[in-house]
Amino acid sequence: VGVWWGPRGTLFRVADWQCEVTDVKQDQTWQLDLAWDPSEQTLFWGQAFSLAASDLVSGESKEEARWRWQRGNEAKDKPGEVALTWVDISRRGSSEAAMG
Repeated sequence: VGVWWGPRGTLFRVADWQCEVTDVKQDQTWQLDLAWDPSEQTLFWGQAFSLAASDLVSGESKEEARWRWQRGNEAKDKPGEVALTWVDISRRGSSEAAMG
């Protein structure tokens, strides 16, 4: 469905219900499953992040996807808080998306 560059040379490729993550600097690749929960209208990315339909924000100059920490994620003690934001800046004339 798409390809995004993340921080520190990380490349994300999403196809079907899988997200392939590649650390270009260390030449490592791993897969994370994507799952949709229709009752919560939420997309789950692996066991760490979730994206509710309400966390998709569209404006005049950009679109954002606000991924939150999942409940039950032992690595973080802030479930529900925004963990990362994908920002599509292509409307500004750039062909790349940034992740912050």
